[in-house]
Amino acid sequence: MSKYKVTANELRLRSTPNSQTNRNIVAVLSNGQLVEKIANAGTDWWEVRVQLSGGPAATGYVANRYLEAIPSQSPPTSTPAPILANYVTPVHLQENRGNVTRKVTTGRAYPLGEPNRPSRDRSSVAAACSSIHNIINWLNVEQSARYAPTSSSTYCNIYAHDYCYLNGVFLPRVWWTSRALIELNHMHQVPVQYGQTVNEMNANSLLRWFLEWGDDFGWRRVFDLNELQAEANRGKVCIISGRNANENSSGHICAVVPENNLQKTTRHADGSVRIPLQSQAGRVNKKYFNNSLWWLTRTFADFGYFVHD
Repeated sequence: MSKYKVTANELRLRSTPNSQTNRNIVAVLSNGQLVEKIANAGTDWWEVRVQLSGGPAATGYVANRYLEAIPSQSPPTSTPAPILANYVTPVHLQENRGNVTRKVTTGRAYPLGEPNRPSRDRSSVAAACSSIHNIINWLNVEQSARYAPTSSSTYCNIYAHDYCYLNGVFLPRVWWTSRALIELNHMHQVPVQYGQTVNEMNANSLLRWFLEWGDDFGWRRVFDLNELQAEANRGKVCIISGRNANENSSGHICAVVPENNLQKTTRHADGSVRIPLQSQAGRVNKKYFNNSLWWLTRTFADFGYFVHD
């Protein structure tokens, strides 16, 4: 199959060759992304295969006018360098600080430190799902001061971090600086120092982290809402992450959570998932909602679905 590169700043990979709807968007390809042509799909569309960061190869349709042929290249013969991820570990600011609670607006860069906080029970699917709902109810996003929006700030990233933290899954609230990563790659010990070796992560930077680092920390990318909701219903931790088209504006991140007798996803007549069951902080904090495909709006330049096994 012939290889091509994306010439547009952003190119939407779709499940059908149709640009009249956003519901068929599978992923957003960046400028320079390489794709393999599979077949023509009419005059203006090609079916392509693309290897996306943080996930397996995906197939879909793109407008062929935004692709440029590239010459074939011989594979490199040099020995690859050591993998940086071998030396990079999860990082948090000080854990178990008793004054970092749901009821206060200070300490948002720290993990929750309240005693007797809930965790996920992984002994069975039913236990995992039940304990996830217990975590959601305990976090109480609609009432907790930690997540309350202000006139200038929202806290989707903090709620997503707390949700993952209590579920025993790493999603960074802070992450290593570029200089710290270099030191870690040289197997040097690096102290956790706010603003020097680690910085806070906003929602836009979290999508980049998923794509660059997610698979090193147990995350895998999926491309189908049916699979995403099904994995949530198996008691796994599932996330939708979106990057704002305007880097100076907030991105968004939310959890996709298990269905139960009271809370359901929105489905098509054939039973397939139309809108997954979600939980979020943001401009409006919601324990549960199933009425928004927010990541498909023009606000977002890129997005991804991620599952932690």
